[in-house]
Amino acid sequence: MKTNKVFGSGIQTTLNPTKIGAGNTSLYEARYRPLQWIGDEMDERMQVIQNIHSLTTLMDTLPPPTQYTLTNPSAHWTVENDLNLFTYINKAMSATDTYISVAEPKLCKIGWRLVLPGTNQILFVTGVNEDLSESWTNDNSDACNVQVDRTKLSAHSIAATINSEVRPALPVLGELGIPKEGISEVPGDPIYNFGMMSGIFVKMSILQRNMLMGGDYGTHEKLVKDNEKLLAVMAQASMLNSVRKSVDDDDEGMIYQGNGIVAQINSNILNLGNVGNNATFQVMSEYWDSCFVSANSSASKIHLSGAKHYMNLLNTARQEGAITEETHYNPAIGVNEFSIATGGGNSVAIQRHPHAMNGSYSDCGITMDMGQTARGELAGYQGWQWAFNLDDNSLQGLTLDTSAIVGSQMIALLDPDCFGFVRGGTTPVVKSRNDVNGIITDISAL
Repeated sequence: MKTNKVFGSGIQTTLNPTKIGAGNTSLYEARYRPLQWIGDEMDERMQVIQNIHSLTTLMDTLPPPTQYTLTNPSAHWTVENDLNLFTYINKAMSATDTYISVAEPKLCKIGWRLVLPGTNQILFVTGVNEDLSESWTNDNSDACNVQVDRTKLSAHSIAATINSEVRPALPVLGELGIPKEGISEVPGDPIYNFGMMSGIFVKMSILQRNMLMGGDYGTHEKLVKDNEKLLAVMAQASMLNSVRKSVDDDDEGMIYQGNGIVAQINSNILNLGNVGNNATFQVMSEYWDSCFVSANSSASKIHLSGAKHYMNLLNTARQEGAITEETHYNPAIGVNEFSIATGGGNSVAIQRHPHAMNGSYSDCGITMDMGQTARGELAGYQGWQWAFNLDDNSLQGLTLDTSAIVGSQMIALLDPDCFGFVRGGTTPVVKSRNDVNGIITDISAL
């Protein structure tokens, strides 16, 4: 068909579109080829569904007696332990000194015997001056807090070095004597922590919420699940590294931030450096046994491990023949684990948390005593709670659905001496997706 109409760039000779040849292989034709999927298009192709928030899951397994509802943001408790009935000499003691300095003078009372196991001497206490107000000094002019008779009950008088052990023994009671004064114990060391609140919101148009989708992607249900998982991952980051603080903020009001697990561990800290062979079974066994010394300790522990740390521990335990239960999958937590017996006969289950303890934590381990662990939630914020349709009272509510989730948490290590922290593992030869450049070298910086 011929036409003399002009369309901007000259006379057009036809109004019919150009036909596409059957042999055409241009990009224009390739656009109409349907996508080829291996399996379902919604399949994420994961061989094993990993629990990336396994630490949060572990805390959820705590029995009800260790799950507390907090009616005050500040939670307090005390740590009671066995009284160590021994102390040590602070200043060198000569063979003739009758005034001595001990680290804990409260373990000395007038009329008590003091035994020095290193030399088998028996000292008879004749005076105690805790505040040093009497200005007692020894032969070296060092300030002293205990006066003793060296010859009354002992056959010999021998010098003793600094840090020599001193043990209270039975008080003296003669045929016509009187009982000597005793001592009492305080209810324990006071400790406290804060419960911390948190929350996020999500938005979706009313139109999108009511659309039919080919899978769960783009649905409100998936949006909710994704953010529940996000909060679970964030919760374990705070669970590990948070530091206690309270702030009176102009916008937020009072903000409470509690100590995480690492900040509450103040003993049983082992730094193995960057060489994996430092994580020998003998070293780890001595470390683990120290976590059982407290009278409050449970009969067994759980050792949370990053992937590199777990590998080192598994290899050294196999070489030592210390494994009591081989590697297996723990479905309750969603992690692999194995169990060992320490040189002291204590039981430790070592768990691999490759996602919850990745990056800088991949060569670290945390020894947990679940019997000495408590988890608290603020009253009114127990569990993660959703509120939906928050725009209902505004015009925006006609087209937009805003939802929010809020919750709270507090972790308490009831007796910190039952826990421990290990940093150490090989410098990686191969970098994996869960690695970062930094490694933890000093946990005091956490």
